[in-house]
Amino acid sequence: MMTSLAVAPPASADAFDPKCVGDKVIRCVRLDTDGTGLSAAASITDDQTDGSNYDVSVTRVDLMAYDSNLGWRAIDVATSPGWDREWDRAETAHWACSHGSSFKVHAILHWRAAGSTGNGEAQHLESESYDC
Repeated sequence: MMTSLAVAPPASADAFDPKCVGDKVIRCVRLDTDGTGLSAAASITDDQTDGSNYDVSVTRVDLMAYDSNLGWRAIDVATSPGWDREWDRAETAHWACSHGSSFKVHAILHWRAAGSTGNGEAQHLESESYDC
């Protein structure tokens, strides 16, 4: 007898404006919102569809908040330790979303030929802003 099991994501969680770029190395940033607050997340994935494999790293992901006096500033930062062979992800802590606040994600992502040394290529990737 075959049984099918489907698992749904939590109903309260939502990803606002996920932004992904790239084809062989897919780089994404997003704000995860749940109605009371949000967190910033970034991921990088080597799609491994050809012989050109990459090591990947989410070097830094910032949850940015807009301050009318200071402009955009990082209010929380997350990093990932080192390089991974196929996929890496980092996420900030959960922050309250007060009415009238604006947030966005800024991330620094790196990739290099599998097994090589050095920093490889880098990209700064930013989401659209989200207003609470």
